[in-house]
Amino acid sequence: MNRGEEHAVYSWRDSTGNEIDVLIDQGDELTPLEIKAGQTVNPDFFKGIRF
Repeated sequence: MNRGEEHAVYSWRDSTGNEIDVLIDQGDELTPLEIKAGQTVNPDFFKGIRF
């Protein structure tokens, strides 16, 4: 992603509330990113990309 290439960037949420904060479309691959502002990691932070 750091080669100066442009990628489409989306956010995603389904009807039951699962969501991915950032979804990067790299053509042949989708990369999900979760953005959190906490000092400790909680496994529930990642429920949107595990369902």
